[in-house]
Amino acid sequence: MTLKRVFALLPALAACGASRVAPPPTPNGAWTVSLSLEASGRNPKAVGKEITGTIHLRSKNPAVTDIPVGRFGYYGPFSLDFRSIGGSLVGTPDTSVLLSICPNTLVVAAASDAWDDSVHVALNPCTDHGRVMLDGKWHGGEIRGRWYESTTGGSSGTFRMRRAPA
Repeated sequence: MTLKRVFALLPALAACGASRVAPPPTPNGAWTVSLSLEASGRNPKAVGKEITGTIHLRSKNPAVTDIPVGRFGYYGPFSLDFRSIGGSLVGTPDTSVLLSICPNTLVVAAASDAWDDSVHVALNPCTDHGRVMLDGKWHGGEIRGRWYESTTGGSSGTFRMRRAPA
């Protein structure tokens, strides 16, 4: 590569680095979530449908010691109803502070400790069946990625997640 071509690339590379939106330092707060169904062993007719809802995350309360296995540091209730796409998981609109994670007082979401380029959220994290995992990356001001249900014949697809309007 000639020196002339290198200099021609420099403005483009600088623009790429400057356009990245840094993720928030913490996931605390309300998030809107939209999940699109791409595959389902239980309800193939639901493929193409979308469900929307919210997740409310808070830092782990020091008094809560019954946490699920994994590197989760944020917990809270979610309000997403999977029944319309063939699932059985139903969240709750109750945003009370969690007193217990496992066994949970509410159906909960758990977010990874690391909240940087990669984001990992588990809905119903205390079981090995019926758990829904969201694995994504930051794209501008939203998180986009793949989700899947950890059960036989479970569903999967794509998701978008962003801060709920204040």
